[in-house]
Amino acid sequence: MTSPSQYEVSYTPVSRGQHKLHVQVNDREINGSPFTVTVYPDPRQLGHPVSVYTSLSGPYGMTFNKDNDIIVTESNGDTLSIIDAQRRNVRKFHGAILDSPKGVAIDGAGNIYVTSKNKLQKILRHWGAD
Repeated sequence: MTSPSQYEVSYTPVSRGQHKLHVQVNDREINGSPFTVTVYPDPRQLGHPVSVYTSLSGPYGMTFNKDNDIIVTESNGDTLSIIDAQRRNVRKFHGAILDSPKGVAIDGAGNIYVTSKNKLQKILRHWGAD
């Protein structure tokens, strides 16, 4: 008790949502009890896994674009994979130009750059692009 009509209560919820908090002193509920407490998700929480992609061959580098698509280099498969955040499909780019790709980055214009065996390569997003 902090004063005759004030109490300090400590409560650690284990789940989010609405809870009823009963506060008793000397086996009697205090005035206003039970209290409704709303627990919101922790904004620092990273989230929940929604998908697991097991078809990646030696994933190495990873980044995100402005649409939250996941771009992954696969050093064992000589591949660059783009996992579409909305449709959850995977587009793969591979061939002679990618030889054990490692690093991946995206510039402000959305261009994808990949490091691959002593080379830095800009990946075309579509035919006719720079």
